[in-house]
Amino acid sequence: MLETSVLDHPVGGPAVFAAQIEHLLHTANQGLIRVRVVPMDAQVYAPAINIAELVLPNGLRIYATTDGGVLYRGGMDENTRMAEFLQRAADASLPETESRALLEHVRDAAATGKPLLRL
Repeated sequence: MLETSVLDHPVGGPAVFAAQIEHLLHTANQGLIRVRVVPMDAQVYAPAINIAELVLPNGLRIYATTDGGVLYRGGMDENTRMAEFLQRAADASLPETESRALLEHVRDAAATGKPLLRL
């Protein structure tokens, strides 16, 4: 999940940003990831860390957070808190088809030097 604010702040210049978005779209089109965009007005406030949910073959979920390094979170309380946050973000995010369309728009705008988002 990406918050829309990251789509309006290109990193590495327009060509690099367009290539980064294209990579996300390509990976999603291969079925390796699902990309969802969370609108700013959804008011889902993320912690100041990145969160990855790792689902093991037996269904066990492990949460990894990055804050200068990687820390695997454990314990029922911590896992519940992370799962609830990710579910709130998923519930507030755009559907996958709309998210991809927005990413395509941002990629094309970055590639042509046009303003990225006008939400």
